[in-house]
Amino acid sequence: MTLSDRAYKTISELLAETRDKGGRYVEAPEFVVDGYPRSANTFLVTALNLSWPNMSVKSHGHDSKHLSAADGLVPVVSVIRNPVDAIASYAVHLSLYDPDRINNLDLLIGLYGDMSKQALDNPHVLAIPFEEVVSDVAGTLDLLESKYALKNRVRVSPEEILSQTQDLSKRVNLDKEAFTKMGHVPRDKDPVHAEVLAKLQGPEHERVLSRLTKLYNSVIAQYYSGNK
Repeated sequence: MTLSDRAYKTISELLAETRDKGGRYVEAPEFVVDGYPRSANTFLVTALNLSWPNMSVKSHGHDSKHLSAADGLVPVVSVIRNPVDAIASYAVHLSLYDPDRINNLDLLIGLYGDMSKQALDNPHVLAIPFEEVVSDVAGTLDLLESKYALKNRVRVSPEEILSQTQDLSKRVNLDKEAFTKMGHVPRDKDPVHAEVLAKLQGPEHERVLSRLTKLYNSVIAQYYSGNK
């Protein structure tokens, strides 16, 4: 699944409202993190910034071209979340700025498929499951430290990483969003989330979601076969 140049332009305009202003855009990065929005990539970037404060981290482009262009000279990591959870969370997030955005699921689905496929297909991209990052960020940092021979690590607690991530998200979103532990809209208190899930899991998107779930499962299998 690929996207046309026109679709990329539309996605770029869509993401402009929500792109994390705390991400560091550097010309010569030492580390790159890029992935689908609402998939804990910000959380991992925060962890890297705190653990290696002198390392230049490029992040938050939300563009599959960054993944397809990885050539092994710089570590490139992408956190991959279950497609239903990731797409629904991002749709709800966008609806905070424009309620009509929940009707634009095809674009969000296409972005997920393109980014996940590029992460899976390029052997120079380390695709990490969302659950691994949020449940064991210290273990994830241990893996990255060993795999990429990162030096001069500062030991930071998971609680401090979480606190910094929440503060960053709140600065970006101001008072528009209710935050739970990981900064997501509480599902049981948000009727918009239920509406998005109903649309996403309806017959119109059943086939493409089945393909995306298989793609996600391939990412999971690849990660555990190579890193566990």
